[in-house]
Amino acid sequence: MEWGNKGIEVIETRHKLIIGIGFLSTSIGIIMAGFVGYDWFVNHIGHEVLAIVSAFGILLGVQMLILSSLSSMLISLHQEQIHYMENRLKKGKKSK
Repeated sequence: MEWGNKGIEVIETRHKLIIGIGFLSTSIGIIMAGFVGYDWFVNHIGHEVLAIVSAFGILLGVQMLILSSLSSMLISLHQEQIHYMENRLKKGKKSK
């Protein structure tokens, strides 16, 4: 039984999208946090809402990056298991 790679290609495309969203969200959160920190220390102006939004952006981005790395590990584990089962099935047919 041959397993197609079309499903893996779709997953890898979505994996790249998750990585992009993670980096974008983290970058925007860090830029906003830098602005809030600068305005707080230099001009003594607090931006509580922007601080919360920047923290949310950083946390969301880091979670997306962790999710993408976990999905990558699961995909590679799944591929290894499929190859192992296919090789075991082929060896079983050859021995009979």
